[in-house]
Amino acid sequence: MGVGTGFSACTSQRSTPSPARTESEPPTRRTSLPPAFADPFIPSLEDAQQAVSNHPQSAVAHYELGRVYHALKEYEKAIPAFEKSLELDPLLLHAYVGLSDCYRYKQPPDWQKGEEVLLRLRSLAYGSRYRYLAQMELGNFYLDRHSALKRAEDLARAERAYQQALKEAPNMRSSNTAYGIGIVYARRRDWAQAKSWFEKAVQWADEARLRARALEALANVYAELGDLAKANELLEEAKGSDPHYPARLWVKRQSEGAP
Repeated sequence: MGVGTGFSACTSQRSTPSPARTESEPPTRRTSLPPAFADPFIPSLEDAQQAVSNHPQSAVAHYELGRVYHALKEYEKAIPAFEKSLELDPLLLHAYVGLSDCYRYKQPPDWQKGEEVLLRLRSLAYGSRYRYLAQMELGNFYLDRHSALKRAEDLARAERAYQQALKEAPNMRSSNTAYGIGIVYARRRDWAQAKSWFEKAVQWADEARLRARALEALANVYAELGDLAKANELLEEAKGSDPHYPARLWVKRQSEGAP
C-alpha cells in the first residue's frame, strides 16, 4: 500500500488496557477482586468468567471479561461484558474504549455505535489525562473509518481530535499524537506537513518501537518525494532503534537502492 492510503490508526486492534484507578477518582461501586486482576496482563477466559461469577456486581470483573473476549477477537461476546461494566460504573472510562473497538472491528462494523461510544467517553472524561485519551481514541477511530469508507471529512475530524489532544496535555509531547497528525497529512499527500509531524513523532518518542514506527513513516515520505537514499537510511535507523519492528517501504520501486 502507498503512504497516502497505507497508514493505519495509531493503536489498531490492540489489547484494551486495565484502567488505572487513583484515590482522586470519583467513588465507584466496586467489589474487591483477586490480586491477579490488578496487573495489566490479560487473564484467562476461565479466570475472567469465574471473577464475574464470584463478583457479579463488580464493574471491573465484567470489564476484564470484555478484555479477554476483545483479545480473542470475539467482539460480539465482548460487547455485553463492556456494556455491563459501564452499567455498574459509568466512570470506568477505559471500558468505553474497549466497547468502541468492538463495534468497529466486528463484522460488519457498526461505525455509528463506535463513534457514539467515544463521544460519550469525551463527554464524561475528567482531568487532562482522560480528556487526552478521549481525543486520541476519536482520532484513531476516524482514521480507521477513513481507511474503510474513504470519506474526506473523517480526516478532518481525526486532525481536530489529535490537535485537541495536544491542547489537553500541552506538557506531554506524545509521539502517538504527532504520528496521527502525520498520517492525516500523508493521506492527503501533503508531504511537507507529513514530514514535519513525523519528525516530531521521532523527536518525542519515548519508546524504541514508537521511534522505529515514526522513522518508518518518515522514510516512506522521503520515498514518495523521490529520495530513496534517505528513505533507506531512515529504514536502517528504524531497524537499529528496534530490531523487532518490521520497518519497510510499502511500495516496491524499480530504482537502484530500493528494497
